[in-house]
Amino acid sequence: MLKNLFKKKLTVREASAALVSTILEACKTEWDEDYKLLKPYLNDNLTEQELEYIPFEIALAIASMELQVARNLSPDIATEVYENVLVLMAYDEWKDYVIEAISMEYMPYMQKSIRNNENPLEEVCRILSNKIGFNLDVLSATVLMSVIATKIQYWKFITQNYKVVKN
Repeated sequence: MLKNLFKKKLTVREASAALVSTILEACKTEWDEDYKLLKPYLNDNLTEQELEYIPFEIALAIASMELQVARNLSPDIATEVYENVLVLMAYDEWKDYVIEAISMEYMPYMQKSIRNNENPLEEVCRILSNKIGFNLDVLSATVLMSVIATKIQYWKFITQNYKVVKN
């Protein structure tokens, strides 16, 4: 309790921006390593443009998982975090796609898997594999889950190190 008094404060908007920025940067900087892991399972006929799109799709999957973390750790501000993340990630020509991917694909299926006491990461991997041309089997699912799971930590870090206050 006393520790919270001395934490630096971030508004929900600032915390959401830090979350999105960190996710996008991690997906960009770690892409070479992730690609080495994923390459054996990617469809051979993917174009260069399709390959360049994969880190962004991974970022959307991670953002969806982080939004679930925010719901669990910060239920009082989770809706505001959700709205901010959508606005921050949905720029220019990607706007409709980002909103659809997070709101109508990743989040609802994650929620369903949670209600059914299943692992939401498995559901996210299934959706992501369909989007990126990934041949999913038991081994490749484990590889894809590891790529995503190593990046799901940012909202927890933010809430442990900052006091997030309403805008």
